[in-house]
Amino acid sequence: MQKSDTKQYGMRTNIRLHEYLTLNGSYLKSFMSQIDLFGLRNFLSLMLFRLNVLHRTTIRLDKSKSITLSKKEDYSEFWTNREVLSAQIKKDHLPIKIGRNVATYGQRNKVRFYFDSDMQMQNAVGLMVEQFFKGQYAWLNVKARTVLDIGANVGDTAIYFAQKGATHVYAYEPWPYSYMIAKKNVELNRLGSKITLVNEACGGERGNIRTDPLFKNSGDVILKRGGKGTLIKIVKLEDIAKKYGLDNCMLKMDCEGYEYGIILNEDASVLRKFEQIVIEYHYGYKNLETKLKECGFKVRHTAPQFYYGSNSSTKEYVGLLFAERTPYAK
Repeated sequence: MQKSDTKQYGMRTNIRLHEYLTLNGSYLKSFMSQIDLFGLRNFLSLMLFRLNVLHRTTIRLDKSKSITLSKKEDYSEFWTNREVLSAQIKKDHLPIKIGRNVATYGQRNKVRFYFDSDMQMQNAVGLMVEQFFKGQYAWLNVKARTVLDIGANVGDTAIYFAQKGATHVYAYEPWPYSYMIAKKNVELNRLGSKITLVNEACGGERGNIRTDPLFKNSGDVILKRGGKGTLIKIVKLEDIAKKYGLDNCMLKMDCEGYEYGIILNEDASVLRKFEQIVIEYHYGYKNLETKLKECGFKVRHTAPQFYYGSNSSTKEYVGLLFAERTPYAK
């Protein structure tokens, strides 16, 4: 199977020592923003409930609205609550409206994301903030260019690239549920002529994997086997480049650990078909940085932050890596 495990590719040895020592700052910043949103009293009650010190607590959102937590599942459900999301949207002055099954971003050139659950509603809002409000992939010069999107999730980045003027986006998403939502989102935004969605995985080795077609991926779960589930094909970056005749293109990659197998096992001649590459790394960046520099790319990265993925007890060191092809490979 694909080598995306932390023992193979990352954790503390794959980031610099000073970055590891300063990572707690990201936790503190997150906590302070939550205190600002919910108030100190509510925040302390929420944390004590999470630590099982309190077995029941009531979080007041405003003078007329409150949420009572009394069982373990209530904590995760709290963060996907419509009222909580609405409070966050209001606090940050975000141009987002939540409808019955569709979230809408913006006043002009509106973006619409479909959701079928509270979890997916939170996911939709979060992705709108990441892609369209913060513009985390704005560095990629996609206008009038072809883009390959590895780890398309619900189509959020593919839609972003298309709206920013990409000629065409080839978007690969292996999870059947996420792929289904992506298809709905592309249709909602009338971008079917500019986005090609592919229900396959990209990895460091060719093969197949069976995965649960009913598993509702939140976007941060690594592809894993699902017994007698749907058979998903795994292809290499080289295969995709040949299939679509890709050259002088842009590459975005967010594939929950698979980025190491894809990049480290690929030939320089394939990697250099891409002028610019943005990778969300999950277990450090040093080996990715070394490989891309050896292939003739100028590389920089954002500082890693602690993160625990959904249904995961593994601590991740997450950030973005930016690579730009130089005229001649070293």
